[in-house]
Amino acid sequence: MAYAVGEDRSDFQRGGQPWGANDFGFTKFTESDSWKSKTAKGNWADMKAEGMARGAYHFLHPAVPAAAQASFFVSYVNACGGFRAGDMFACDAEIGVGADGMEEADEPALRRMHSPLLRVPVHRLGVTVGSAALQFCNRVAQLVGPACPVLLYTYSSFRSRVADCTAYPLWIASYSSSPPASVSPWPRWTYWQNSDRGGQGGGDTNRFNGDRAALAAWIGSHGSDWTQEAIMALPTLKEGAKDHAAGMNMVRRVQIDVAGIGRWNKLGPVTAIKDDGTFGPTTTAAVKAVQKLFGLKQDGSVGPNTWKKLIGV
Repeated sequence: MAYAVGEDRSDFQRGGQPWGANDFGFTKFTESDSWKSKTAKGNWADMKAEGMARGAYHFLHPAVPAAAQASFFVSYVNACGGFRAGDMFACDAEIGVGADGMEEADEPALRRMHSPLLRVPVHRLGVTVGSAALQFCNRVAQLVGPACPVLLYTYSSFRSRVADCTAYPLWIASYSSSPPASVSPWPRWTYWQNSDRGGQGGGDTNRFNGDRAALAAWIGSHGSDWTQEAIMALPTLKEGAKDHAAGMNMVRRVQIDVAGIGRWNKLGPVTAIKDDGTFGPTTTAAVKAVQKLFGLKQDGSVGPNTWKKLIGV
């Protein structure tokens, strides 16, 4: 089969390398809930400029709440230029949890980590890498919408530990000249990382389970650009708005996104905004600071144009 070819990179590779020999690419953005890649923003922009299929991935630590990691991941993608329909998001799951609650990893995973192994807090004992990965993928899918594929990355000997995630397409690491004969419990692999070296920019080489036309069709099957319709359906929020117990917590969503943008752009007091669900003067000032950053009208209210910047579309 004539596979579409690609490459994945992280901060272990030097940024600024060309991508043109690839049909698709993935770049590491985040790990756990605190580590951020220095090369992701440049790689993300370069892949867009090449007009190629692009993906972002996060290295999962099951000891850290999965939903928090998902929000951290997508927020950093937003801070690095945002995403569009067809962009892919992957969960890199290769760290387990031992019987003592300590994270554990094999040598290949240890070499790829940028954060130390962690211990699961007492109140979260019982979490597994499978349950954490599923929570992570579910939350990312909610944040990015149906037009962006969400995938699960793991390696052949680890896949039984993330069997909870078979609803998500599989990106399998198996270093061989031929793809794995079986990826059970998945019916098939979608991406195959066939080597941990040899990419145009020094990264790992990959194959899509089909040719270029099949890759484009698979990405397109996830739907057209849903963002404009979704943005227009969001409420306009301004000072005085409050979340309600049975509501969608949209004020809190604004506060979380504004604080994240503030941290990554060093906007000072914006980073200290509380996500309490009450749109008060502090939230208004923070929204105005973000509006100024993006060249928007600084009225302190969150309408369609401000929503687009907050959620990165």
